[in-house]
Amino acid sequence: MNYQLLANLEHWLGQQIVGQQDLIHKLLIALLADGHLLVEGAPGLAKTRAIKQMAEGIEGDFPSHSIYARPVARRHHGYGYFSTSDWDI
Repeated sequence: MNYQLLANLEHWLGQQIVGQQDLIHKLLIALLADGHLLVEGAPGLAKTRAIKQMAEGIEGDFPSHSIYARPVARRHHGYGYFSTSDWDI
């Protein structure tokens, strides 16, 4: 992937996903590294939309594998953890 294609993709994603420049940079880094990316964040921050738009921008597909973990009450030391038995994969 040459620099101009990457710059065009970044610009196009910036128009599609407003206010999420950090997320866009991380998506592009994962794309360049040919790696995986776990996108976390509060609801309504356009995480799924950003990934779908990037897939559209590179003419790829979007195989969604969402994992929703239910928070479990904090224990004695104040550390929170998630129960994997409740994951919906």
